Amino acid sequence: MKILFYSLNPSFFDEETFHFTWFPRAENQWKDVLQKNPNVSVCVVTQKPGMFLTDSNQKSSSLFDGKLKYIFLQNDELNYVASIIQGENPDIVVASSFWVTPFDWTSVQDSLLGELLQKNGLNVIFHPSESSALCFDKNSTRLFLQNNSFNFPVGYEVQHELFWSERGKSEVKTNVYKEYILSKIQKLNYPVVIKDCYGLSSYGMEVCKTFNQAKAFLLSKKNNGNKIVEEYIDGLQFGVEVWGSSGKYEVSPSFLFSVNQYGITSPKQSIKVGPVKNDELQNEVLRICELLKFSGVAQFDVVFDGKNWFVLDINPRLSGMSSCVACCENTTVVQKLINLACQNQTLQESDLLKTELFKTDLLKTDLFKTLDIKIKNQEQKILDELVKLPFVKCVNQTVNDLAKQHRESGFCELILCDDSFDLLLQDLDFLREKFPNTIEEQFYQTAKKMIFSIA
Repeated sequence: MKILFYSLNPSFFDEETFHFTWFPRAENQWKDVLQKNPNVSVCVVTQKPGMFLTDSNQKSSSLFDGKLKYIFLQNDELNYVASIIQGENPDIVVASSFWVTPFDWTSVQDSLLGELLQKNGLNVIFHPSESSALCFDKNSTRLFLQNNSFNFPVGYEVQHELFWSERGKSEVKTNVYKEYILSKIQKLNYPVVIKDCYGLSSYGMEVCKTFNQAKAFLLSKKNNGNKIVEEYIDGLQFGVEVWGSSGKYEVSPSFLFSVNQYGITSPKQSIKVGPVKNDELQNEVLRICELLKFSGVAQFDVVFDGKNWFVLDINPRLSGMSSCVACCENTTVVQKLINLACQNQTLQESDLLKTELFKTDLLKTDLFKTLDIKIKNQEQKILDELVKLPFVKCVNQTVNDLAKQHRESGFCELILCDDSFDLLLQDLDFLREKFPNTIEEQFYQTAKKMIFSIA
């Protein structure tokens, strides 16, 4: 049985500037899976950085007696990539999209490739391109949520071209669209959040406490594209992932997300604590997946205001919480991707479903209590010490050599797991004592408060 995983990167990636250290290494994750599945071989077709599928310094194209093959693409033209994938003659193909700046549209490109591969007769797990595009365009996401009776923040899209339509048009005396939008925004409940329609995560978000602040932002040079202005929902922010296809979705436990001083999550500073289970949230997420006909991996940002769940964002790809979810479930992202391939209907009678790995993962055990926290970048010596600790299940470090600001230089992510939240607190204190000055005081205090809040 040959399984092929693919992911494209429509942005330029400078591997001389960005350096990644991931533990456990992707190579070791694949080795573990392949040892448990002697009848399986894997091919990875990707572009750097190839998140989750490969290690950043991966050089070998064939490993483990040819059972693992890497193909690193320089060209992402779809017909070319499709010919490469078809030439491998895989039994099943799985889209494994990751995220890159500045636009969160990698899943759209991978969906288009999936449609082409499916048209050419391959068995492919991928999200429909219409669904990926809907999630890419945040205003389309809002309209979808509204039309299907989901809770979402009240707000308006600000179309950049119309908002500045008087520019270069001497015959325009009054910009009626601008007056209309400002009148609607003025009636919102404040504070409000202003975000890009096509941006990635919370990058570029602005929180405005008053209408005058929101108006000033929209009239400034910062308003450089289509924006959404929406009411800020005061509550607890969570993330949740879904793996699978229609009728066979598996909803991960949700994780509480920290917020910064502006009340929004920051991908480079976010702390995650879980698991937290909520049946109402799970049912709403499942309903979205069925409506969008998701097939693969998707992540949801949500907020609970004390009464209702609100959907903030839908990301049809692997996410910043994928490793966290895997650690909580005592598995790895690679193993979850293999299981995703196994769930395909056409493989129900295959030898793959009879393997020990798949049987084991179907038997749900108690979830680990999990903390995902960012610390300062560390030297390799410290990283080597960290990964030896029994409660440290994952270490991911990103370094940007050209960063001009501290927050842009990168971060080191630690995922801690233990049998109880009390033990998790002890693990956090142990790290603080053994590795002084690695966990910033603000992050330490925030993590403790978050653990107490859900323990």
